[in-house]
Amino acid sequence: MEVIRIRPARVEDLAETAKWMRESNRLTDKELLEIYLRVYHNGVFVAVDNSDRPLGLSIWCALNPYLGVGTKVIIRNDMENRGIGKQLIAASKKCLGDRNIMVNSYDSAIGFWDKCGFQHEGCAFGVYRGIVNKAVNLRPIFQDGQISVGNLCHMDKVIAYDEAITGYKGYHREQFLLECIRRDSDFILIANMDENICGYLIVRKITDVFLVAPFMANTNAMANSLFYEMVQRLPKNSNIQMYVTEQAPHAIQYILEQYQIPKIRVGRALFTKGVISLPGMDTLLTSVPF
Repeated sequence: MEVIRIRPARVEDLAETAKWMRESNRLTDKELLEIYLRVYHNGVFVAVDNSDRPLGLSIWCALNPYLGVGTKVIIRNDMENRGIGKQLIAASKKCLGDRNIMVNSYDSAIGFWDKCGFQHEGCAFGVYRGIVNKAVNLRPIFQDGQISVGNLCHMDKVIAYDEAITGYKGYHREQFLLECIRRDSDFILIANMDENICGYLIVRKITDVFLVAPFMANTNAMANSLFYEMVQRLPKNSNIQMYVTEQAPHAIQYILEQYQIPKIRVGRALFTKGVISLPGMDTLLTSVPF
């Protein structure tokens, strides 16, 4: 009889895990999972079979003393409906304790999460993916400042700006953002006015798709300028993906319409103890990656 065990994830688990996650149409790669393991090492768990092969993965992150996030909970397709998901969710107690826990669930899985105690529904979100056209022009454009390519020297100011918007201070946030710009294929664009950061976005290449997140801007003009500059720096006919909440500013809807980027999936934030909103929703154009 096969016995399923839950144990902390190891680097050697990640190649196979990334493979069957991609087979389930999840945007991931081994390098991204390695980032999660380095940053949230005590919150990354795998379900394994008798041969110690990974069958499921969960990643949990403490954001503050009261709130935690389930970044990923996924089961290999042929192992669904065997109770593995519930075991992986139970493992969250080891790193999150009694915190209120948030997950982002696609609509098709909300029934499962409800049975696991995630019964408080927060804002809806859409997953947008499409090829961006370099010929598109966005108006208005940011005239009073500049857009620049950031590097590690700028990250102290970026992190301070990010923390002021999200409220997520400490709890691995700084390390996660730093990890997201270390490869040559990844980059950060920063909007500056009078030497103050007033917006930024991070682009990370995952397989053949460029994930745009986080994306924050103080005004529509700053958002348009950041996005336009990003598109100019991407290879021709690049495929991008963004997660956009229903509470996101009008600026992101304008950008999506101008570039004709379609919505491919929908979901909703779910909580165990009550809905919590980010303090800076009027500035946040995409959902925040953890």
